[in-house]
Amino acid sequence: MFTRFELPIFVALAVLAGLLLLALIGLQPRLLKAVTPGGQTASIIGCWLGDCSVDVNTYAPTCTLSATPADISPGDTATLNWNSNILSPYLTPLATTIDQSGSQDVAPNQTTTYTLYDHAGAYNSFRYWLYTILGLTTPESYCITTLTVSSAAAAPSCLLSVFPEEIVNGASSTLYYSISGNTSSSNIQNIGPAPADAPITYSVAPDTTTTYKLSVAGPGGSNTCTTTLTVDPAPVGPYLSLKLSPSYVMRGGTIIMAWSAFHVSDCLLKDGGGNVIGRGLNNPIPAPTFVVTGPTTYTLECVTSDGAMLSKTASVGILKAYQEI
Repeated sequence: MFTRFELPIFVALAVLAGLLLLALIGLQPRLLKAVTPGGQTASIIGCWLGDCSVDVNTYAPTCTLSATPADISPGDTATLNWNSNILSPYLTPLATTIDQSGSQDVAPNQTTTYTLYDHAGAYNSFRYWLYTILGLTTPESYCITTLTVSSAAAAPSCLLSVFPEEIVNGASSTLYYSISGNTSSSNIQNIGPAPADAPITYSVAPDTTTTYKLSVAGPGGSNTCTTTLTVDPAPVGPYLSLKLSPSYVMRGGTIIMAWSAFHVSDCLLKDGGGNVIGRGLNNPIPAPTFVVTGPTTYTLECVTSDGAMLSKTASVGILKAYQEI
């Protein structure tokens, strides 16, 4: 039983508690509805009373983020496109708050990963308190895209040479080339195609000194290389030419050899031991190669119209391991 002093206090407290409960229930639709990351509202007291009219997980944040194109070269521009229902979308590493949907041009100098996330979510304790009260898992609210910045493609490179580099009018020489890098087209001016993956050797016999140009092109740009073949007047009498390259090699290295002869016959090419290693007035095309095991002098011997023996020599030396030329 309450005393005459306790009863008024109890009644007052009971009335106050009832009024407070009614106030909370009445104000709850306005004050105790929390906004979910998806932008919807959930009733805290309603859920406490077993009537969750809103499943906040249904309204978890969603977003898409992409880069177009996804691969660029340094200095080029790509466009970031995004769409989300996040309340406070934030884009890193641009460090800027953005609209829920939109686009923005970017031109990074290196491969960059962009992240769109809920900027407010990390700081809005009331939102995450709501998830905690309702016993729900806080959803991740971000999406990611990577923009690849590829190294600038290099232009293909080339080398063009002719051997021998000097001939007489009426003789022939051979064009050699090599190409490196990503190549879409390659051509020797006034001669023909120059496939990068299967090099062709061209025999040339111009009447005058001629410069040849190899042009190559690829995704990274274009390049050219040139070589000049010197042409001397045609001989009027017996003439022999014997040339080799290089003039020095490591032991076991390889040389290339070319020869030509005019107004003679029965030509033989011999090595240092007198062994016949070639025949004819001209070398075959492409010029033959020989392995060198030691210092060697090669001799081209031909017979003149009066039966005399005419000869021409060329020598190759051996490099020591520390020797430079």
